[in-house]
Amino acid sequence: MVELVTINEVRQIKAGGTVVPMAKVLQACSDGAFDECRQFYKVVRLYLEYGDVKNHGLMPLFRQVVAVEAVKWAAKKYGTPCWLHNQIHMPLDVAIVRNALLHQIEGSLATIASSGNDLKDKACLFYKNMLSLGGDDGGLSSFGQEVLTDMFDSLLDEFKEHGLRRPKAH
Repeated sequence: MVELVTINEVRQIKAGGTVVPMAKVLQACSDGAFDECRQFYKVVRLYLEYGDVKNHGLMPLFRQVVAVEAVKWAAKKYGTPCWLHNQIHMPLDVAIVRNALLHQIEGSLATIASSGNDLKDKACLFYKNMLSLGGDDGGLSSFGQEVLTDMFDSLLDEFKEHGLRRPKAH
């Protein structure tokens, strides 16, 4: 069980009795350690709403929150965490969505970014715009839902056309 410190110490969490620096929290996000931790996301959403959006080290955190919200949204939409398009069914989990965001969103933004930090700035702002940060539930904004619909539909179209298998998380 992950237990939060305080809002003022949002850059650290308490896990297993030891304080973990934000860098390790971000790595844990990338590794999927917080895929189901709802309490963590309430504080994360507060940070994303009021914190420095151009904090380059937070890109994995933004990606993680969008991935979790995407799986929740798809599960609500279809009754199970999956995506359906053109009679193709693709099961979704946080790791798969996180990997798709990394390659599809950040990959596309890399083509217009002038530097590594510019890419991170653009990705953080893009991900923040994908989220609806108001209220306790948070969730995806209508923009976020549109982006994910386009991304998942495009992936399934590509899979159908080229016979590709379901992407795997690293």
